[in-house]
Amino acid sequence: LEQVDGSVIVQLLNNDKTIRQETVNTTGQVAFPYLSPRDYRIKVIHDKNGNGKWDTGNYLEKIQPEPVEFLKGTVTVRSNWDHDVTMRLER
Repeated sequence: LEQVDGSVIVQLLNNDKTIRQETVNTTGQVAFPYLSPRDYRIKVIHDKNGNGKWDTGNYLEKIQPEPVEFLKGTVTVRSNWDHDVTMRLER
């Protein structure tokens, strides 16, 4: 991950189901070892309030939902292979 500003939650998704999740506070590597071979998507949640989950916001208190970013495309994981993916955060 590049340009991490504050706390972010990195999620590994398969068919919109969260497989693994890590909370990160600085720029650097996030590792998800021992994955089953299949296609995955990477989702990053900017955890503005630091509670460890995505918040929908509050209309009456004028609080916006926490921003979410996805890596474009999917990552295909194969058995006995290492995959390096770089994601630069925009928010």
